[in-house]
Amino acid sequence: MSATPSRRTQEERSSTTQQKLAEAAFNQIREKGYANFRVASVAKAAGVSQGGQLHHFPTKDLMTMAAIEHAISAAKLTTTQNLERYTESQEIISAITTDCRDYYFSANFDVAMDVTKGASDNPELRRQIARQHRIFRSYAEDGWHGILVDQGWSTNDARDMIAMTASLVRGFAIRSMLKAGNKEIDRLMALWQQMVHESFG
Repeated sequence: MSATPSRRTQEERSSTTQQKLAEAAFNQIREKGYANFRVASVAKAAGVSQGGQLHHFPTKDLMTMAAIEHAISAAKLTTTQNLERYTESQEIISAITTDCRDYYFSANFDVAMDVTKGASDNPELRRQIARQHRIFRSYAEDGWHGILVDQGWSTNDARDMIAMTASLVRGFAIRSMLKAGNKEIDRLMALWQQMVHESFG
């Protein structure tokens, strides 16, 4: 006799609905830009009623932050996987650079940047986005910092190298929005890797 599948609780159904709405909002911003983001279009894209959407996210700011949190969660999952996959046989600077590129060259970062720029008259929304970004980057940088220290790096050298690598990759990501050229970025990042070994080696 097969067991009767348990019914989902109201909390589980609510969480699923929120996730659908957050993903739909993220996709709407990614595809149309924050300037053209309309909350009314999110419910239809998510397959949720307007009433359901308003119940979970009654304002545009709350819907927008749900999209940002969706992006940050996806970015954190990628970094977690990168940290878990890392082995000492890999070149550590290359691994850190790749992890930074996975975020700063992703739609997750693009959406956060777009909303931040578009919300110039909404300091509270910008503050919340910045806070979410800082929490994620602290998680990523602390993870790589621990690996570097285990490999014999000093705490300060590890912090400095990670900060400089992240800043460099972030700058290239912003540059790429204006001028394409992955080959040039690859060349410069290889040069950076060489400089790190010469400076910190």
